[in-house]
Amino acid sequence: MQRFSANILKLCLLVLSACDDDGDDAMTDEGVTAATETLCAKYGGSSAIDQVVRTNVIGAIAEDCRINAFFTTLSEAALTRVNDCLSIQVQELFTCEGVSYQGAEDSNGLPCRSMVDAHRGLGIGSADFNALIEDVVAGLSEAGVDDADIQAAAPALLGMEPDVVEGDASDHARDECSNEEGSP
Repeated sequence: MQRFSANILKLCLLVLSACDDDGDDAMTDEGVTAATETLCAKYGGSSAIDQVVRTNVIGAIAEDCRINAFFTTLSEAALTRVNDCLSIQVQELFTCEGVSYQGAEDSNGLPCRSMVDAHRGLGIGSADFNALIEDVVAGLSEAGVDDADIQAAAPALLGMEPDVVEGDASDHARDECSNEEGSP
């Protein structure tokens, strides 16, 4: 699968948002305004995106028994790092001004690691990754993020799979969850 950089995704989002409703490429005054409004601005700014990630996205992951075991054993500091760094990552994806994942730190001063470093040795399989993506989509949808905006972000999210899934890892994600454990 081809990897997509955040910069290419940002350019694609700007081009897509500049098209008017009938799909042609003509730039109108409204198109120029739409092209300059980031997804971050559209959804209320950095703090609003942070709240969506912490409440909706992390909430969906925590309730998903297929993958929540990857997180339930984390220390408080490690869980803070995951929450903070995921929020920073989504804010960068939504082009929040001044937000960059590379070189960022969590609220405890620990660096946000590359996807390879953060997931090395966890034995994450492709079904685990797919379950996480489903949870991210569900959390963003629940928060009112438009399907078109989620689809525009999809290549960047899916492009992380080679960095997260370990080559020899089996699928792993559980097919069924009991009512007590949460459901996908």
